[in-house]
Amino acid sequence: MALEYMPVLKARQGEFDALSKLKNSTFGRVEPVLELPTLSEYKIRTTKCLRESSEPIALHLNKAAEKIAMLPHQLTYYVDMRGWAPNAVVESGEHILSFVCRRLRDLGAKTCPVVSYDLWADPEYKNALRSLPLTPESPVVIRLEADALEDMDDPDYFLENLSEMLSALSLSPDRCTAMLDFGDVTNVPVIDIQSKLEAGVSLLSGFYFRNISIAASSISALIGDMVSEKNSTAIVMRREINAWKVVKTLYPRGNLIFGDYGVRNPNSLEDGPYPDVNGKIRYTFEGGFFVLRGHSMRQFSKGAQYDVLAQALVESPYYMGEEFSWGDRCASVCPARSPGKWVGFDTNHHIEAVVMEIIEFKQSSAFQKAYRMGL
Repeated sequence: MALEYMPVLKARQGEFDALSKLKNSTFGRVEPVLELPTLSEYKIRTTKCLRESSEPIALHLNKAAEKIAMLPHQLTYYVDMRGWAPNAVVESGEHILSFVCRRLRDLGAKTCPVVSYDLWADPEYKNALRSLPLTPESPVVIRLEADALEDMDDPDYFLENLSEMLSALSLSPDRCTAMLDFGDVTNVPVIDIQSKLEAGVSLLSGFYFRNISIAASSISALIGDMVSEKNSTAIVMRREINAWKVVKTLYPRGNLIFGDYGVRNPNSLEDGPYPDVNGKIRYTFEGGFFVLRGHSMRQFSKGAQYDVLAQALVESPYYMGEEFSWGDRCASVCPARSPGKWVGFDTNHHIEAVVMEIIEFKQSSAFQKAYRMGL
């Protein structure tokens, strides 16, 4: 089966649950990028084993590596350190990317690193990557974020930097994926995403990458920015998929694949405390999200509000039925009462829905016509 989708996900329990419950038919179509969870002082203070450890960073990352190694082996995973400082190290002095990649190898996990264009200038980050056992056959992801997108306005400068990265790491582009990462696009017009994506695809075409991927998210960091009233619902347009479809139609025979941030905002906070977090469900449908907002988890009904939210989802015209995915089945049969569990349900449904949407789009008459014309 062909790769269709490269989601960028937090390496956290909700996402692990979602990936573990994918349909067998979906495995060959998805290659997730997993962002290593950061470690806050709050997390150390409130977690007994971390608080009592002399090496809390190493312990924290080792636990993440163990959970990644337990994920379904049918998938290839890419490990990224976004959110950490480029020179971050564990207590022994080893760079965190080197530490995690080494542990994953020891655990027999099928993982590859993400190489960040934006972090490449940092000497410690560069040395950490050079210490990894990379070869021309290594299928890494080259992540092109804000700095890279800005540098593309000076094509000669950008292409020189990218070529230097690939050469320094002895990477063969035809084994790698170049990810054009637009991050948070909640306030970016679709036409602007489309224009920048088209320019990026054109600029990268000379490298003959295995794939070129987009990554972007229309999900806001704050639920109130999507649904203004508590205990109500709203529709959020998925700008990234709409822009991708236009550019994919322009390059139907190309290697442009889709990617996003699942159901989280790229800059969402990871560690609490967040006692006033609202109950919420983010349900993916073609071209959009159906977002259901509850109220503070400290107020009346607390976690039981999810019973009401789940019922509203199931009774809505957007619900795809309990047989569609594990997440849909959980929403219908045994709705959980914690936000963390719903991240798993929402993400599992999202991945299945996105894969189906991409396949159906490629089967559409408009795309098939463009493909036959060989545009």
